[in-house]
Amino acid sequence: MSQRRSETDAYGWRTDTKTLDTEGDYRYLLRRTREGGDGSHLMIVGLNPSNAGQEDDPHKPDNTVQVVERWASRIGRKFGALPLVHAYSAITFVNLFAWRHAVPEELDLVFSDRDVDAVGPRNLLAIGFVLEEPPNTVVVAWGDAEDVTDQAEVAKQIQAVETVLAGQVIEQVGTLTRQGRPRHGRSWQFKPCDGLLRPYPSVV
Repeated sequence: MSQRRSETDAYGWRTDTKTLDTEGDYRYLLRRTREGGDGSHLMIVGLNPSNAGQEDDPHKPDNTVQVVERWASRIGRKFGALPLVHAYSAITFVNLFAWRHAVPEELDLVFSDRDVDAVGPRNLLAIGFVLEEPPNTVVVAWGDAEDVTDQAEVAKQIQAVETVLAGQVIEQVGTLTRQGRPRHGRSWQFKPCDGLLRPYPSVV
């Protein structure tokens, strides 16, 4: 008989299944919570969802989710020495595109298919829903999307999401990339990212 995997991962985080918002190939909202912390809420805006929060195993995180969790918890050599402003108790992940795929370059196939909406019909509404009770920290982390050929579609959606975020204090982790975009959460563990929060120079 196989043992049931723990709902809590190695860093003490689990999925809040009551707020998990998925629909078919879309994941609009993933909230991870932990015991302890100071009750602070971190919102992450990524590129597109991977395989975390799937219906058959909603508590299983993916690599990006785990890196962000370590950053928020100040766990490990890379993050442990960073100044801690908030001891986050919740992290909510939303994205530019709600279409779920572990390989971002597959977004190009969706962009070319007029019958599929990579953004997701409720994606901007989901982002607005999170902002109804403003998080303590809003971090944009969609990266360069360098594997995506249709950068015009990415730029268009960045502008749409920045419009929804208007009026919020928006931050990034580390400096901007050479392409002038906020670093993807997965890359926070690598140089040259120093792991420090900085104001995001929003274009809106």
